[in-house]
Parts: sequence; structure tokens; C-alpha cells
Amino acid sequence: MMRTVSYSTPIPGTLVRPVRTPADETDALSLLMDTSQLIAFDTETAGLGFHDELRLVQFGTDTEAFCFEPSRWKNMARLLALRPNVCAHNAVFDAQHLARFTGYTVNEVLRGVTDTQVLAYIVDPRTPPQ
Repeated sequence: MMRTVSYSTPIPGTLVRPVRTPADETDALSLLMDTSQLIAFDTETAGLGFHDELRLVQFGTDTEAFCFEPSRWKNMARLLALRPNVCAHNAVFDAQHLARFTGYTVNEVLRGVTDTQVLAYIVDPRTPPQ
């Protein structure tokens, strides 16, 4: 099975793995299905509005991250949207886009999410959430 080349990052021991082939998808799904591991996720959109296109989704651990085009890998987006044990910064924004893309409700997507933006405000309330 052919895999896409992984990219190293400035952080030693970490890799970013684009999902472009079925073998890449298998590797990414392996991490998604292992709900014992905390993963972080983020979305990239065509703009800041609710109706802007969801273009890219990333998720990963402290050593390995996957990025994929949700329009090409819809099943992965659906699994991520309902996965427990995840965190995101400004999770409401990401959850809105995943919900719109997958057809789930925002509440369903947020059910297993810890929002690090909220946690940052609790630690240091001098900077209000954006």
C-alpha cells in the first residue's frame, strides 16, 4: 500500500501526515478509533463565517498529526465529529463547521470536546475570549 510522505516539523520527533491515499486513511483511522488517546483538532475554512467552506481538517497527538480534505474523506470527518476525548482551541468555531459539514448538531460535536480557549481564560482571565 502506498503512503504519502510525512513532513517533519521544527519540533523534534513530530510528523505531519497528509491523507491522500487509502493507506494514509487507514493510518489516520487507526488514531481516530483509539479513543484512549487525547487528540487535538482544528479546521481551516474559506473565511470566518458560518457558511464558509470547510477546506481542511487536522487532528493528532503530541507526536503525530494528520491533515485531510473533508470533501474527499467524508467518513473521517464524521468520525472525528463524534469522537470523545478531543480538544480544540475555540472549539465552538470548529464544531460549527464540522456540524454543518456532517449534518450533526453542534451539541453532538461538542459533547466530547475540551475547549482550550475556555481553559486559557480560566487560567488567566485578564484576556477575554475572542
